[in-house]
Amino acid sequence: MEDYGFEYSEEEQEEQDVDIENQYYNAKGLVETDPKGALAGFSEVVNMEEEKAECNLSPAVDDTDVPLYLFL
Repeated sequence: MEDYGFEYSEEEQEEQDVDIENQYYNAKGLVETDPKGALAGFSEVVNMEEEKAECNLSPAVDDTDVPLYLFL
């Protein structure tokens, strides 16, 4: 795999993973009490994953229980 001249340490990638995981669990914790806040939090996870994917092309996939009416 070509790295396009970027050098990322494993520590930087681990920090990104932890930040994304923390954001995910914070959003998941809001699902019952603040569904719109949870949706905003999950959107941020997607944005963070897209930024990370530019670095290593491995976005995380997970199930979420966000009410569908929030997407309408």
